[in-house]
Amino acid sequence: MSDSLSKLLLTFGSLPPEQIQSQTKELYVKFYCSEKILTHDGERIVFTEERFDHAFFSTDDKINKRYGKHQFMRDRAERLHWIAAIVGGKVPGAECWKVPPAYAAAPKQRIYVVWESSYAVWLWENGEKAWKFSTAYGASWADLRRYTGRAKFAQKLWTCPEPAEQEAESEHESKTEQKSGETTASSTEGEGDKEKKDDSENKNAP
Repeated sequence: MSDSLSKLLLTFGSLPPEQIQSQTKELYVKFYCSEKILTHDGERIVFTEERFDHAFFSTDDKINKRYGKHQFMRDRAERLHWIAAIVGGKVPGAECWKVPPAYAAAPKQRIYVVWESSYAVWLWENGEKAWKFSTAYGASWADLRRYTGRAKFAQKLWTCPEPAEQEAESEHESKTEQKSGETTASSTEGEGDKEKKDDSENKNAP
């Protein structure tokens, strides 16, 4: 588990499951449904209260009730704050993939994957340059490989750079902006000199 994610883990101590569930939903509504959350490339993500049960409950019988949502998942609650950090591009090594819909009528999908922590965040397209949060959970590497290789049409869009790479990119951007500013200033000064020369020639003209 990366340091950036381990610091975000919630701890509930010996609280009973009902209280953990209640607190998790309050935090979800406060930090996600009531706030503006963006993807790493600046696109809006919509979080709804109705999606809470889908994201934080799972089946208690993966054989006979594979798609059921009967059991509150404490591990998902503990990782509540991981979601915004991962989709927001703050977790080095996290990847964003475009994956084809699981069925024909489904919207376009994105999955954010953190291999080191075996974790996935799913988003569904929600209009132009907007997404809807679907779910987030711990997944095996086998499942992550299956998701990112879905129908052989999945495409990796982005990988969150390591801190050293981020610093290098920021330094490059800073130098580029500085150089652009100097070029603009030089151009302005050149225009000013030309105007002065034109004025002087006009005064000396017969």
